[in-house]
Amino acid sequence: MAASVHDVLLIGAGMAGLAAANSLASSGLRVLLLEAQHHIGGRVLTRRIGDEVIELGAEFVHGRPPELWSLIEEAGLTVREREGARLSFHHGALHSDDKKIDDTFQPLEDLKNFDGPDLSFAEYLNRKPLSPEQRGALIGYVEGFNAADHNQISTASLAAQQKAEGAVDGDRLYHVVGGYDQLAHYLAGRITDRRGSSRRGERAREIRGLAGRVTVLATTALPLRRQSSPSPSASCKASASSSRPGPTPLSPLRPSCAWAASAASHCSFASASGLTALRSRISTS
Repeated sequence: MAASVHDVLLIGAGMAGLAAANSLASSGLRVLLLEAQHHIGGRVLTRRIGDEVIELGAEFVHGRPPELWSLIEEAGLTVREREGARLSFHHGALHSDDKKIDDTFQPLEDLKNFDGPDLSFAEYLNRKPLSPEQRGALIGYVEGFNAADHNQISTASLAAQQKAEGAVDGDRLYHVVGGYDQLAHYLAGRITDRRGSSRRGERAREIRGLAGRVTVLATTALPLRRQSSPSPSASCKASASSSRPGPTPLSPLRPSCAWAASAASHCSFASASGLTALRSRISTS
């Protein structure tokens, strides 16, 4: 692949990458967005079967954050607020009891006033007079919603999350009618309109910085051909199948290797902040 020169190169076409690329392109910078996968949107993964729209990733618009809603309105998308009763399942039956649900999750609401030294959520719960049932519900919610171990996740980060949700009516949930991925494709179109560009199926494998210039080496990922009945061993081989590029339908790749399960057991999530330095010239080759 021939080298190309850009002002800014972003790696990852999730919603954050798309929004950043759009903002930079709108300021007149030559922007290139690299995405290793063959779809954009990151956790937003919409699939359609006939007239049905299925969200396999991010599903809801949580509350009314102005940054997201202004983009939804600009894109001309329609949203619908989720309706229905809140139900809980215990003692073998479904129950509709808003007060019980509110009481169960009150320790999370209390985090809006948290200002003490940081501690794990497990330690925070240990300081509360909770029944085993209530403790289990709180742990299940935090580990399910935040995808984090309650023994590791920061109480201060959960407090910040609760405060942010309260500021934008975060307990109200909306669906994007027609699919959440419409927002990702709208952003991608705006980037192109502003003379930016994006490449899918290209994985950044090396970043080199020297004398005010950054070079990113990327490889093009070719889609796997559909395989009707792969053998267990073949699913773990890097050379399982190679093919010509194109919109060939893909089958899910389900590795059964022990190393995959072992690696997953060491994954965790955490908050992080930092600085991104933009060099004056960035090229890819």
